[in-house]
Amino acid sequence: MDVYGRHAPGRARLCCFVLVHHLAAGAVSTSGLDLSKSGTGRLAREITIAMPYEQINQSGFLFTQTSVRLDLLKAPAGDGFALPSAVISDPAGLRSWSVKIDALPDSDAQAPKIGSETRAEYLWNFFLASKASGNAPFWIEDPKDEKFYLAEFVDDELTYEILCSKVYSAGLSLRQRRAADQETPVEEIP
Repeated sequence: MDVYGRHAPGRARLCCFVLVHHLAAGAVSTSGLDLSKSGTGRLAREITIAMPYEQINQSGFLFTQTSVRLDLLKAPAGDGFALPSAVISDPAGLRSWSVKIDALPDSDAQAPKIGSETRAEYLWNFFLASKASGNAPFWIEDPKDEKFYLAEFVDDELTYEILCSKVYSAGLSLRQRRAADQETPVEEIP
């Protein structure tokens, strides 16, 4: 759905439900907003959601790759020559990570729970919540520089490989995410 509320009516109702839910929770500012005249588009344009970003629990994560990417505007001049390139992205680059989780227990007898969930339930539910919230970003700690970055799941699918009864393994691809209201990376999570 775009900021004007166009597209499927079911999605518009879902957007309104989410915004009303955030209004009730006090996580949305409605200053200067006349709700009597608003449609979904007006709500989407005028309501500012001020929600903190979650931090994913990284216990059991094995970071197998960390990378940085810069976008360059290149001008090849032929015969192996090139004009100087221009950086057209953030000069700090965009990070991405590959994560392997060899053992993801679905029982508290094998590993301590994270809150009230097994590690397998926690990751599954965290993934679903992030995707259901419009691919909401979350904090991760990069093992390379020990700074915290906002990140998102690259894939729209989470697959658990079944090793044996109640023990799974999984792999994740994560990508740095930027947000207008939050500087990243940071030394400590705000």
